[in-house]
Amino acid sequence: MSDLHIPNLTIKNFRGIDHLEIPRLGRVTLVVGRNSVGKTTILDALRTYAERAMVTTLWDMLRSRDEIVTVQDEDGDEVSEPDWPAMFRNRQVSRPISISATSSYRTDELMISLGPSASREDGLEEFGDVAADGAAALNIRFAGVDHGVPWLAIPGAIPGMRLPPARDRSRYLRRLRLQEVSGWPFPRLVTESLGPHIPDNDALARYWDQITLTDAEQVAFEALELASGKRVRGAAVVADRGGYRPGFRDRLVIGLADQEQRVPLRRLGEGSVRLFGLALALANCRGGVLLIDEIENGIHYGIMPQMWRIILRLARENAVQVVATTHGWDCVWALANVAISEEEEDIVAVRIEEMNNGMRLTEFDERDFGEIAKQHLEIR
Repeated sequence: MSDLHIPNLTIKNFRGIDHLEIPRLGRVTLVVGRNSVGKTTILDALRTYAERAMVTTLWDMLRSRDEIVTVQDEDGDEVSEPDWPAMFRNRQVSRPISISATSSYRTDELMISLGPSASREDGLEEFGDVAADGAAALNIRFAGVDHGVPWLAIPGAIPGMRLPPARDRSRYLRRLRLQEVSGWPFPRLVTESLGPHIPDNDALARYWDQITLTDAEQVAFEALELASGKRVRGAAVVADRGGYRPGFRDRLVIGLADQEQRVPLRRLGEGSVRLFGLALALANCRGGVLLIDEIENGIHYGIMPQMWRIILRLARENAVQVVATTHGWDCVWALANVAISEEEEDIVAVRIEEMNNGMRLTEFDERDFGEIAKQHLEIR
């Protein structure tokens, strides 16, 4: 497993986690635990680490949880802003966030803090010294290198911090996004993240565009046939030029062996879309990391062993590291059975429990899966 980008993980002061160490992550890692115990927070920490705290990544995570506040800028106008202090445990912005992984020869630590800018933003000189006069900044340090992103913190979170006028800030943020695309200062990992819901049309179309006319098509069809019980002869992205709602203009349609007319992918059911999207995502993050929240959603328990075999196969072929969460026993049992039947040594299950003095972690690996499968041991 020397090609694993994140062989282990240590998280400090991130969301609801004060301090958590996961000593081993595998090619496939399943994080198990009750609702609201912190499984999704672990995925957020992994995504933040893999994408090196890129601002659009953090922005997306905060907005997806409706962590938005309304504040006034220097002109007294109200603006909606991500609630950046919500990333910090108990909103303690005085303590930096630390997410780190240790390989056999070094430790790479990602640190995030709010405060005066630690460095000037290259390529944004036209905006002047944006760190002057108490302008707030999101400061990022990775592997000992500092990078400051000004104008992003919330006034009031840190005494004396302010928010610049919206007319300047919107132009600055557009430039910042372009700069992220052209070259973030830290080397990022290819990362895909699937939430607990089925992928939307835009994500499916993007995934399909990247693998069409490649060998990955057949594996994706295999996943779709497994979930739908129907033979598939092809797929395509079509433009719905008469679309009645934004976001529904591009959609995937499927050609079935027993039907002449192609059908919308979503007609085959939520489980079919979920498993098809999962296979497409795996093929789209070659050499990177795939994060899946509540992987069992929409998947019938009877096909979960086959689902795990497809995931393992694609993870190996594409050198992808997969981390998924579940609170379903069927999902754990299916993975344990696949692990022992195929003699897999790079599968890890981690149980997270909330205790009075913090979070407790229990690791299960190939030595434990036999007993889990035979004795139906409950590890949730």
